[in-house]
Parts: sequence; C-alpha cells; structure tokens
Amino acid sequence: IRGKAVIELSLSRADKGDAVRWLRDDWNKDARVIYLGDDLTDETAFRALGPEDICVKIGKCKSQATYRVASERGALIILDFLLRHRSAMGAFRNEQ
Repeated sequence: IRGKAVIELSLSRADKGDAVRWLRDDWNKDARVIYLGDDLTDETAFRALGPEDICVKIGKCKSQATYRVASERGALIILDFLLRHRSAMGAFRNEQ
C-alpha cells in the first residue's frame, strides 16, 4: 500500500477501513468514532466512517475526510480539547 512517505507492506489485504469496522463491531456498534489521519492509507478509514462519525485529514492532500487541519499542531489542539472535555464529563458524572 503506497503511503505519503512509506510503502506499507502487509500479509493480508486488510486496510485501516477494515480495522475501523472490526473495532466498532468488537467494541460497540453504536459508538461514535473520531479518526485523524495524515496519509493516503487513512483514506480507507475515512470512507468506512458513517455520518455520525468525525474524520479529520491532517495536511493539504485531497481527502474524503469531513474536516481538515493544516498540521499536526491542529490535530493536537483537537486531541487536547477532547481530553479536557472528556475529563470534565467524567468529573461531572462522579459528582452525581
């Protein structure tokens, strides 16, 4: 599988889209997924996500992703926001 700066080799035909589907089936079919990726190999995962999910392309290349950030710094801002929001929700739940 050709990537942005790599050639990814695999013994199976599975791709990142297959991995997203398998994880969702294994964990919780109703779970919402947030997927951030910066390579051509992430496009299969973007296509595997549903309308309730969030996919974010990191960088300028053409993409199937719904959202885009310019750099890894933008991705870190998203992850930091999620961590703070998730932590706040956990603290709120513990108080009740």
